[in-house]
Amino acid sequence: MVKKTKRKSHYNSKDLFEEFKSLYSKQHKKEYEPRNFIGNEMKSLKALLEKYSVYEILSAMYNCIIRNAGSISVNYFTNGIKYYLTDHDPKLYWSVVSSPDPNMKKKWRAYTILNSKWLPTATDKKRLKDLEKDLEGVVVNEEK
Repeated sequence: MVKKTKRKSHYNSKDLFEEFKSLYSKQHKKEYEPRNFIGNEMKSLKALLEKYSVYEILSAMYNCIIRNAGSISVNYFTNGIKYYLTDHDPKLYWSVVSSPDPNMKKKWRAYTILNSKWLPTATDKKRLKDLEKDLEGVVVNEEK
């Protein structure tokens, strides 16, 4: 029997907690252990879900874990989420950073460089649109 994976847009606080544990263990090479009662961590993630979209939370979670040492917790993340929110489209950002394909990260880097140009040429604008279509194709495939 094949277990269907849950769509990211349907995540709840338990799924977000499991994603935090997974990202933490992948980055810090050790298992995440809750700092206090796990119910408090779930409650704080549930409060975030009422305020932010799932992709905003996942992107901020990734940024928090990457930027900090191994002593962070879910409560630390939820209290400081405003510092880790991305300026880019969260769904697009999450699909790129969670992709195992290094080619996607190269495309993302080229996209951000072209997007930050002050006076892009017509060729730059065309290339930017092409890169945007490629990256959005990953997002559409991820949601299926």
